This record gives sequence, structure tokens and C-alpha cells, in this order.
Amino acid sequence: MKILETAVLSQMPQLIEELTASLRLKKESVAGIDVFRLEVEPDFIILLYDLSVEKELPGEVVVHLKDHLSALLILFDEVISELPEDGASFIDGLAKDLVHKPTVVAVRSETAKVQKVNLTTNGNGFYLSNFGRILFWHPELSESQKQVWHTLWGTLQPTS
Repeated sequence: MKILETAVLSQMPQLIEELTASLRLKKESVAGIDVFRLEVEPDFIILLYDLSVEKELPGEVVVHLKDHLSALLILFDEVISELPEDGASFIDGLAKDLVHKPTVVAVRSETAKVQKVNLTTNGNGFYLSNFGRILFWHPELSESQKQVWHTLWGTLQPTS
């Protein structure tokens, strides 16, 4: 069975809800962490771990996840509010630990802005690294949401 485990860090809880609205997810809880399960095929499962910065995460859970994660998704709104210092350092530390894992920074922006930016970048996003991209999306633009998932789980996933 193939399992892709993705850490999701969100500036605001509603960003996860909006981005995943079109996916058929089952919500579970593991060690106090919300986990969203997507069964792509009977032998292919995607797990999304909600590691949002406003939640206190047990250190042992974070250590355990670092060994199993396939990707990192960081969600921000176009208007970035100031993150608490411990939240910002948590994101920075996790990103450093997962430097060779696919990483997408998905920025929720106004519809018109997303359309303009995505025309320019052809849906590939802005390059961060070999395994990292910045993408812009909006809940009303299903193609922009699909592009986030495709980039994270398709384009950037190692072929091994």
C-alpha cells in the first residue's frame, strides 16, 4: 500500500477547509492531531496532518512525523498576519528538517489576482527549490486548488 503523508501548516484553520473542500476526506484524530484521509485507490492513501501554528503539538508526535512525511504544505492568506514567534520558528524548523521533501507554499489571493499570476506562471508556481514552489489559489477557482494538489503530490514527488 502506498501512503503519502503530508504536513499542513496553516495561518488560519479556514484555509485548510477551503482548500480541501472539493476532496472526499475523512477526518480522524491521531494523538490529538486532526488527520484528513483521502483514499485515492484501495491501495493508495493520502493523509493530511493538520499541524496549524495555533495548536500545541506534542514533541514526540512531531519527531515521529518527520520520519514519515512525504510533503509539506504551508497555507497563507494574501494578507499575512503576524505569526507568533513560536509558530514562525516551528514552521522554519519543520521546513529545514524537510528540505528535500516536496514543499508548496499556497497563498490564498483574490480571484482576479490569482488568474493574472497563474497566467504568467502557467500553473507551475514560483520556484523555491528543486522540491519547492509558491502557488496562488482561491476557493472559487477549482483549477487553482487542483494545481496546488497536483504540484504537491504529482510534480514535486520523487520518482523513486
